[in-house]
Amino acid sequence: MLNGLLLGQEDVWADETGGTDMSGTGAQFITITMESYTFTPHTLIAEVGQPIEFLLKNESFLVPHNFLLDSPDGTRLIEANVDSGEQATIQFTPTQSGPHVFYCNKQLLFFPDHREEGMEGMLTVR
Repeated sequence: MLNGLLLGQEDVWADETGGTDMSGTGAQFITITMESYTFTPHTLIAEVGQPIEFLLKNESFLVPHNFLLDSPDGTRLIEANVDSGEQATIQFTPTQSGPHVFYCNKQLLFFPDHREEGMEGMLTVR
């Protein structure tokens, strides 16, 4: 688990898309912060066949979020719930190139869901 992961200045980040392999496993580590209607970063780049380890951190006050990742053809690849103030680690290896949308579809009562409010991002797999 990646609790307390600290990144120093020597770590390489390309356009806020991800981090270096810090375990020697070849995995790309990506920390995604979930806040009110936003993912940070919201644009990610990965390579087909390269494992990714997502650290999802919900920094919203009292608001649960989820992280849904769909393939280019709309197939659900990841579904993870992250309660307010919590975090989750998800491992994923992309097998298909193209744009993979990720979003939160949580909704309170009759209000628009979080995706409709702009809580969406893109993982481009090359």
